[in-house]
Amino acid sequence: MSCVIALRDGESILMASDSMVTLGDIKYTNTKGKIIRPFIDENLLIGICGGSRDNTILSAASEDFKRCMDEINNDVSYDNMVNHMIPMIYDKLNSNKRAYVSKENDTIIKCQYVVAHKNNAYKVFGDGSCDQIGDFLAIGCGMELAMGAYSAIKDYNLIPLYKVIKTMIAVCDNSSGCDYPINIMTTKDNSILQLTKAEALQLVNTVKITNIVDQLFGSDGLE
Repeated sequence: MSCVIALRDGESILMASDSMVTLGDIKYTNTKGKIIRPFIDENLLIGICGGSRDNTILSAASEDFKRCMDEINNDVSYDNMVNHMIPMIYDKLNSNKRAYVSKENDTIIKCQYVVAHKNNAYKVFGDGSCDQIGDFLAIGCGMELAMGAYSAIKDYNLIPLYKVIKTMIAVCDNSSGCDYPINIMTTKDNSILQLTKAEALQLVNTVKITNIVDQLFGSDGLE
C-alpha cells in the first residue's frame, strides 16, 4: 500500500511518496520512503509501490542502473525505457522471485514504479506497460486520491512544490494505505525533504511558502 507521485517542475521532476509499509496485517512507517536515487550525481529517481522487498532489491541495484544508463547514453527516452530500462528492472525483480504467472500465462512483477530523469517521467505497471508523464502522474493505492487532489489545484498559479505537498496531504489524510511523513526528492539535485503532517500543513497554510522553502534548502534548493 503506497502512493508515489511525480510532477514536472520546469527542467526537472519533483517526486513524492508517503511512508506507510504493510507486512500482512502489520502496518508501520518507513522513514526512508519509497523513492530511491540509484547513484549519486545523476538526475535519476525511482519511485516504487509494492512490497518492501521490491524497494530493497532496487535500492541495492546501483550497478545495474549505472550500466543501463551507460548503455543508453543517459537518454531516458520512451524507446530506451521500453527496450532497456524496463527489461533491466524486470529481470532484476524476476530473478529475485518478485513476479508471478497470470492466468494468461504472462509473468507479472509484483510492483508498480515510476522512473524520472531530468524533466521526464514514466509510470510502469506489473506487465511492463509504460505511460509517459504529461505534467503529473501517480501510482499506488492512493492514485485516485492524488489525481483528484492535483486536478483541483493544477490550474492555480502555485509553485510545483506546493502542489506536490498539497496533493500528498490529501492522500495521507484520506487513504488507509498511506501515511506521513511525506518524502520529496527532485531530479535537479540531491535535495531530500521529509515532512511530518504538522510540517506539511504549516507549509501549505503559510502565505510565505517560498521563504520557508528557502530556509529549508537555501535559494538553490527545491523551488
